[in-house]
Amino acid sequence: EIEIVKEFLENEALRYQGKLSWKCFVDSEVDTELVVPRSLIQTFAEKAITYGLIQNGEGGRIEVSVYKTELGVLAMVTDNGIVDGESSSVQQLKKEKLLCLDEYLRLFNTRYQHSITYSMLGRSQGYIGASGSRVLITIQNQ
Repeated sequence: EIEIVKEFLENEALRYQGKLSWKCFVDSEVDTELVVPRSLIQTFAEKAITYGLIQNGEGGRIEVSVYKTELGVLAMVTDNGIVDGESSSVQQLKKEKLLCLDEYLRLFNTRYQHSITYSMLGRSQGYIGASGSRVLITIQNQ
């Protein structure tokens, strides 16, 4: 999954000719063989680019971080995009409701007996970054 995200962000950085910078960090304690839904993290990175970074005309930054925690694994996708109402990636994602992803995760969790959830935070939802949004993806130990 992480390699897919890195390749995607690398390609998008080329596509947007210097308007997009990115960084990926994976804690060495994370089990990289853990079965996770394909393109889960990429989905949120793509939405951040489309709705948060590119619309402002200046580009921006995306950071993907994956950490091992006591409960399992925490993945974060953070951007510094627009945060003014309907332009923010958080608002656009909520608007689209991500119904397809929700259903996919429900089926995936049932099939693999996982507990994978996500939450989206903007400034008004508790993310205290100066701008942008953050998605938290949790994969709990079973």
